[in-house]
Parts: sequence; C-alpha cells; structure tokens
Amino acid sequence: MSKKKKKDSISGCCVTSLILGIFAILSWGIFFVSLPLSILGILLAEIGIMSGKGGKGMGIAGLILSIVSFAPSLLTLFVFLLVK
Repeated sequence: MSKKKKKDSISGCCVTSLILGIFAILSWGIFFVSLPLSILGILLAEIGIMSGKGGKGMGIAGLILSIVSFAPSLLTLFVFLLVK
C-alpha cells in the first residue's frame, strides 16, 4: 500500500500579496492606485508568512515588491501635493 504524501497548502495571502506587489510596481506612478495596493500587499504578506502554510517565498517576494513600490508612490504623492 502506498501512502499519498500530503501536500502543504499554499497560503492565499502569500499569492495575493505577490500579485498586489506586481501590480503596485507596474502602477507606481499612479499613487492613488499604487499606495493602496502596496499597503494591502504588505499586510497580506505578513499574514501569509506568519500563517505557517506553504508559499513563504511568494510572501517574501510580495513583501519586497510592495515595500519597493511603496516608497516611490509616497514620493509621487508628496510631489503631487506640493505642486498643487
């Protein structure tokens, strides 16, 4: 009898944070889109990493992408507010 190996389930929060991080990077010039995406990406990455499920690498990648897109988006917001 062969036993089937139980696969680790991948955290949906990690996958979602990776997707949000990618979209945040692609839209960093549009701060009203990129800022919420990067904030949600950071939060979901932390939740996914701490959950202990699989997909930790995706969570870390989503966290990095979200943090990297957060800074230029915030800078764009400040420039927009100063110019206006």
